Amino acid sequence: MNVIAAGRREEGKDTLMLWHAKQRHAGVVIFDQRGLYSGIHCWNADELEEAISEQDWRKDILVYRFDTADVEAEFEGVCEVLFPPRMTRGGFALIISEAGDLQSANSINPALKRALGQHKTRPHEQEVTIYQASHRMAEFHGKSKALIDELYIFNTQHPRDLEAIIE
Repeated sequence: MNVIAAGRREEGKDTLMLWHAKQRHAGVVIFDQRGLYSGIHCWNADELEEAISEQDWRKDILVYRFDTADVEAEFEGVCEVLFPPRMTRGGFALIISEAGDLQSANSINPALKRALGQHKTRPHEQEVTIYQASHRMAEFHGKSKALIDELYIFNTQHPRDLEAIIE
């Protein structure tokens, strides 16, 4: 499943996505570039891999944080762990806060593009849900918008965002 939430700051996008993710999946991983979430913190791909292997996701949400400015490289590291070449992992939710940092109307991070198009959808217990939050609908790439299963819009008024919604 692919879920998008768009709207202004402090509207509840992240809160809604986390609530939904916990209702649907036992395991939740958050790509947290703003440092908003508490949980079991993983500071690199190796720590994320270890937390998954140790089944720490059964204790609390796994929160991937990082200190570098290279958001795209960090996200690609997360995707290498969560979405290996044959997509052998499943049964979890991935929440991407500030998804606009990984895409625009004209470009998309290759790891995000692959994850959106190829993650597991069956059987139900192996389903993966990818949640993306950003401030503006216009920030989402066509691949993200084309594969939406659920869309949540919070207080949006910008003309380009309204055009993206109509599209």
